[in-house]
Amino acid sequence: MVVNYVACDIIYELIMLTAFKQFPNNKERIPERNIPYYLKWAADCYRFFNAPGTHLLTNDQRSQFLTYLAGKHEDWQAEQADRALRPYGYFLSKTKNTEDVA
Repeated sequence: MVVNYVACDIIYELIMLTAFKQFPNNKERIPERNIPYYLKWAADCYRFFNAPGTHLLTNDQRSQFLTYLAGKHEDWQAEQADRALRPYGYFLSKTKNTEDVA
């Protein structure tokens, strides 16, 4: 049996991003119209590092990605990406804590 790991990674990333969208704190803090952009920036950041969307990034990694964006995109887009990565990191930390307890 041949397993397509790239396809599995993409599917898992979609599951994580969907869970992020449904995370209770995000429903209260992120305007519904902004959620697709937050999901895009989180996914782009993890693709930039070729990292699974389940691992917390370091502050240095986040800074590297934002510096890269600032050179390629408008300032407001880099700021939006920064605002997106913060709640995604919080979501991962809470999800990881929940999984560790179980």
